[in-house]
Amino acid sequence: MRNVVNKLINPLISIIVPVFNGEKYLSSCVDSILNQSYENIEVILVDDGSEDRSPSICDEYAMNDKRVTVIHKRNGGVYSARREGTVIAKGEYIGFIDADDWIDREMYQYLIGIATKYNADMISSGIIDEDDTSSHVRVPRFEEGIYEGDILVNKVKEHLIDSSGYYEFCLMPYLCNKVFKTEKIKEYLLLDPSRMDRMNGVFPVWLALLNSDSLYVTHKAFLHYRHVENSMKRTVYWTLKKYVNTNLEYWKKQFVPFGADKQMLNYLKYFLLFREPWAFDKDDELLRLYGGIRKEDRVIIYGAGAAGTILMEYLRYMKCNIIAWIDTNFMAYQKEKSIISPESICDLEFDYVLVGVSRYSSAVQICDHIVRMGIDRNRIRMIDRMFLERFDIELFL
Repeated sequence: MRNVVNKLINPLISIIVPVFNGEKYLSSCVDSILNQSYENIEVILVDDGSEDRSPSICDEYAMNDKRVTVIHKRNGGVYSARREGTVIAKGEYIGFIDADDWIDREMYQYLIGIATKYNADMISSGIIDEDDTSSHVRVPRFEEGIYEGDILVNKVKEHLIDSSGYYEFCLMPYLCNKVFKTEKIKEYLLLDPSRMDRMNGVFPVWLALLNSDSLYVTHKAFLHYRHVENSMKRTVYWTLKKYVNTNLEYWKKQFVPFGADKQMLNYLKYFLLFREPWAFDKDDELLRLYGGIRKEDRVIIYGAGAAGTILMEYLRYMKCNIIAWIDTNFMAYQKEKSIISPESICDLEFDYVLVGVSRYSSAVQICDHIVRMGIDRNRIRMIDRMFLERFDIELFL
């Protein structure tokens, strides 16, 4: 009887860490997990074919702490790595951390406390974005508290993604800021890796939520999300349209039973919108999504985050006439990218400014700021919402 009570009050949580060439930050990640105030954990380190010292670092942790298990496998991507960890996970609850991130000591004490108090199937928290110079906290758009029954359906499940501006997530669809009942998410972590590898955590999170009877949302933030170039988290793909076309029916089979296939299609719009904006191009007109440019046009890219970086990579690949790359936070990027201040724009000769940001409200603010600097609004290009409204992704594919 004592063991049954302990399992209810102090349930085991399996924490899976996919690792690929992560020697630089791996120790700070694993140490932050092993130093949790909540001690009933198992840590599964999945070495995804690393070519640096990561495998030996993982093995050393396993030798020194009986709570750590290591899997070594061929490189197959982050979904594949999480899948292998899920197969052997023993916990009633499950969580995930990426090898270049770290967590606050009380994270799982707090989240498991919430899980047991409310018998919640999923607990979602905030995220602390970290770069070399600053930290920024992001929280879910939903209010704090427990969601179940009709409230869960009407307020959350039917609003996974907001398409009123660009496409913005109402509940951040990341695995690493959450705790799940293993039984609610496991089957979605064991799907075909070749069909899921580029979906990262979004589809497993959404499917687990749709399969859940309760969700607890907290605005407390414990996960420190380190923005690292060339990590497992941020990759530029060049064949996403083909990938989406190949796997669309497979994904539909997962979402149709929940009546969520329309939201899934909206996510695929978002996926192409910010990961492969050139998928919409025709003939010699590039970036039709932004109103269209020609290769010879002199362009400035505004935005050095994920959306702006993908724009820059594409325009470089197409050998376009890039005049400058600007961002308000230009000092933070100077070690890795040639970013200059937006105030420089008035000294440059150009045809268009492309606003490469993923949030509609931010894009509007940037456009207004550039206009106040004396730049003609017709020379500023941001994603065209009318284009999005007319766009039928199924006909497109």
